[in-house]
Amino acid sequence: MKTRLKKASWTLAVTLGGLAGVTAVMVIISVVFGRFGGCIRLYREIGATPWHRPETVITADHSEHFTDEEINAAIQTVMGLYENEWYSYNEVYLLELTYDDGFSESLREDNKDGNDRIYLRSVIKTGYSYDMEGTWGKGRVYEYGYWTLDRLSDGSWECRGWGMA
Repeated sequence: MKTRLKKASWTLAVTLGGLAGVTAVMVIISVVFGRFGGCIRLYREIGATPWHRPETVITADHSEHFTDEEINAAIQTVMGLYENEWYSYNEVYLLELTYDDGFSESLREDNKDGNDRIYLRSVIKTGYSYDMEGTWGKGRVYEYGYWTLDRLSDGSWECRGWGMA
């Protein structure tokens, strides 16, 4: 009787241990492949991987209001902000960044606070992580976005935000 009880408790322990191991393996596989599946989709769509993001296409029209140096400084401000905050935190990929004189001037006309302001159009794509739920849609392309930058007293640019046209 004692041997039978010992054998039954040993069998129960092995069975529970096996179930726990199988459950752990299934959880790990679902997490890895769920995350990895999003990475595979991003790679197919835009060439992004966890260790490589797609290059941003940057273009700039000639401006009647800003010099090429001022436009390039505004572009570098946005790229710095993107590198430091948007890409690493939000899983957002900046695909295009453009200074379009007509677009910027049309928005400048609506500027009521009198700041010297420049607008840069952008195309972004969001990733497929769980963080994208809510404000952003998973795996969406936003083609009509723009960055708003104000010129500071020292001539540099400060980004005031991102919006949709």
